[in-house]
Amino acid sequence: FYGIHLLNVSSPTVKYNYINNSAGGGTAHGNSLYGIFLNQDAGDFECTYNSIHLDIKTSYYSMYFIRCENKISSENISYNTFLTDTTISTGNLVFIYAANATPVKTIRGNSISGTITKPWGSIICYNGDGSGSGNSSNEIITENNFSNINSHGTCNIYGIYTSTVSNNTSARKITKNILANWTNCNNAYPILVGYCDTNLVSFNIINNISCKGTFTGISYSGAMSLCF
Repeated sequence: FYGIHLLNVSSPTVKYNYINNSAGGGTAHGNSLYGIFLNQDAGDFECTYNSIHLDIKTSYYSMYFIRCENKISSENISYNTFLTDTTISTGNLVFIYAANATPVKTIRGNSISGTITKPWGSIICYNGDGSGSGNSSNEIITENNFSNINSHGTCNIYGIYTSTVSNNTSARKITKNILANWTNCNNAYPILVGYCDTNLVSFNIINNISCKGTFTGISYSGAMSLCF
């Protein structure tokens, strides 16, 4: 299921949409689920002011609220809201997936609406991991609120996960984000960044997170890393 699927288009703009797969008599989906999916496109992508409500019922599929599959000129993913009522999947739940080599990325003002409950699998609020293909040259991640997430003790939660396998991201700023009220996690990593010429991690709020395993509030590396 795709709420919006963009395939082979140039410089698309997706804004002011309301996507809810279980509204109006619909039901929770039984397969992998995508709210907004960008694939094999080009130019500049603007994805702003969308409200995405996804529900899944099958035990092992994944949910992606916004997914950018391939390298384009720039990505602006800002001021979107995310909500789910029923998340029993053991697959991953990813709010923003942008694991590609796009040279300019802005991730600003996105938020979770209400409380997310996920017993199993993993939750990733923002994934900018290049996975070997290279990450962005300039990345700004600011003013996002990824809070109110509940697990049953077996779910790993990653807040801002933007790490690459080689030094190919020149500048990254992660500022003024809120990652709070995560309960009953297995392992929790609110901010996990690495392999960058300059990492600036500042004025973020990490608060009220409980887990039974590993907790690392901020993990970062690079030639020059500033954290305050």
